[in-house]
Amino acid sequence: MTASSWSERPQKDRDSDQAGSAHTDSSWIGVDVSTTRSRQIPPALIPLLAITLAVSLAIAALRIDLIRARYAMSSVLAEEEALLEERRKLVVRRRQLRDPVE
Repeated sequence: MTASSWSERPQKDRDSDQAGSAHTDSSWIGVDVSTTRSRQIPPALIPLLAITLAVSLAIAALRIDLIRARYAMSSVLAEEEALLEERRKLVVRRRQLRDPVE
């Protein structure tokens, strides 16, 4: 099939035009112009596709858990910094109470 043959009408329509019969533009209605058959998935490939899908979903779940763990860790680190700052202030206050400056 050449590049220009896709736009040509089927052979029977061209022959009927040459015979002198009237032709309408609807001659392509119902004509199958596909060059390949529809491809079905081989049965041996279905389990492989199912395993691939399951593994990809498991990887996605692990990534989500990792993101959750990172958010939890960052909030714990922020809380730790706040507690350390509070500890520093309490140490300063305790020293002030032990040795008041007159």
